[in-house]
Amino acid sequence: MLVYIILAHKNMKQVARLVRSIEPHRNVILVHVDVRVNDAEYNFMKSDLKEYSNVRFVRRRKCNWGKFDLVNATLDSIRIITEERLSFSFCNLLSGQDFPIKSAKHIERFLNKHADKSFMDYFSLPCDCWNNGGTDRYKTYHFNLFSNARIDERISKIIKIKRRVPAGISFFGGSQWWTLNKDAVEFIDFAVSHRSKFVKWFHNVFIPDEMFFQTLLMNSELSESIVNDNLRYIVWPGPKVFRKEDTRALLDSGQSKLFGRKFDEDVDSSALNIIETHIRGYGQSGPQFGGQTRDNRSSEGRTR
Repeated sequence: MLVYIILAHKNMKQVARLVRSIEPHRNVILVHVDVRVNDAEYNFMKSDLKEYSNVRFVRRRKCNWGKFDLVNATLDSIRIITEERLSFSFCNLLSGQDFPIKSAKHIERFLNKHADKSFMDYFSLPCDCWNNGGTDRYKTYHFNLFSNARIDERISKIIKIKRRVPAGISFFGGSQWWTLNKDAVEFIDFAVSHRSKFVKWFHNVFIPDEMFFQTLLMNSELSESIVNDNLRYIVWPGPKVFRKEDTRALLDSGQSKLFGRKFDEDVDSSALNIIETHIRGYGQSGPQFGGQTRDNRSSEGRTR
């Protein structure tokens, strides 16, 4: 069994479509919806999915971009996984605008072949892929005065309070989205519950969802088991919202690209229609997935 954590902030109809695409009868799915989503839309989505007992709804938070909120929402979900002692092999962290580009059977087979691995995009800091090497994200104190992280970022650059960096820690960055095995998920929950000062320190990091899990895992004994690939097909700059003309590239993106990011039914619903039709026919009448795997590694930094 797989566990999915979905972080959503818009388009509940599309979120329900995503849930159905990842076999909610067989897998446990934890859905967090930003508290700013209209209650009527949220409740309609919950009602639409009420037949699936494996779909759970996580306590809602306001998730402001660039702040620790998204990490907290993820940790809330991980806490449910460990407290309920769910039996699972992997946990996939998805956005509500992600969608599988492989069949559920393909995803399960691929992950079962790599049961001792976890998959996460990471790079050591400083790195040229981030402005100023990315070190100002954590070496400078970032305020939490406003809901808009950009305003707080500007204030932080003006005041420039240098922070005392925790000793013995190497910092890493990368994409927010990951696929981790059970050992890694349980380690995160244990580490967070026993290292409250470390967690609190990250509350004043800029865009911590792109650093927290990378730094935690790459400074652990599990680091050797982390594969530097988040198994997502993403096109930069953007990330690009996929349209109908992108579906062939998505379907030919390689065996290890399990999910596409990102989709928007309000922009082009036909892209999702084509993907759904293809993955339902996978292993039956449809063409097999294949093609060259693209190296789309980049920071998610600017867009949810």
